[in-house]
Amino acid sequence: MSQTAAPTPNIQIHRKDVLELEPLSLPGEITSTAAGKFLNRKQNTLILAKWTFISIFNHDAETGNFHLFDHKNCFRQIFSIHTVPQINSLDCLLVVSVNGEWLFLQWHENEFFPIACGSIMDA
Repeated sequence: MSQTAAPTPNIQIHRKDVLELEPLSLPGEITSTAAGKFLNRKQNTLILAKWTFISIFNHDAETGNFHLFDHKNCFRQIFSIHTVPQINSLDCLLVVSVNGEWLFLQWHENEFFPIACGSIMDA
């Protein structure tokens, strides 16, 4: 009975279904991520939650890179963010804070507009 070691995968090969977030932020700074069509229906957008603000990055399909669009402050420390796809409109963003408060946002002109808000603890 012979034992052979399994071949180790080559991590130098870039996968198309994986995105490395480290170049977009300091290590340990990102608390949550969401991707969707938030700014317009033709361009993918990546949103990173970093404690009390969100960073918005636009995807350049030609180069495959993300470019910083803007930083937006939030009212509380962010626990997680989620994409809520919309069929005939821009995608919405659900922001949940550490204290259980939530905001339902949609992009309008140059700012996220709050559609609804509440508290999970009151439910």
